[in-house]
Amino acid sequence: MSRDLPATEAERVWQRFRIKMGDPAKTTRDGRRRAAAEMSGSKPFTKGRDPRGIGDVLKTTTETFGWTREIARGEVVTGWPDLVGERAAEFTVAEEVVDDILVVRCSSTAWAQQMRMMHGDILTKLMQRFPESNVRRIRFDGPAAPRIGWGKRRVPGRGPRDTYG
Repeated sequence: MSRDLPATEAERVWQRFRIKMGDPAKTTRDGRRRAAAEMSGSKPFTKGRDPRGIGDVLKTTTETFGWTREIARGEVVTGWPDLVGERAAEFTVAEEVVDDILVVRCSSTAWAQQMRMMHGDILTKLMQRFPESNVRRIRFDGPAAPRIGWGKRRVPGRGPRDTYG
């Protein structure tokens, strides 16, 4: 962890002073007064009073509340067909992102195996296109197995056995 030090002793002292004492524009009484006057938006035709676009407002809101990762993960799920192509998207569905793992349901085990072989390429594209999503792995699952239990009133246990002698 090497930092580039300023060239002269005076610059090094000034940098250490700023680190220890803080920025004088923010810590002194006059600096705070100037900052408050700059940020006050109660006067017409002052800085910060211009109307902003809805995109800027939404971007600020999502950053403030920390929603950027969840929105990016939603974009990964909705943008799955563009990521893998229309042919592969016919047989696969991106379901959700759980613990930085994208869960993809495939229509058959053959498609799941094919997608596992393409895992590296798909993950590279995903990380380039959606870096905020923080997806680190993709899990390809085959079709869900049917339940073995039949009927509404199934009793768990070993089932019927020979009761005679």
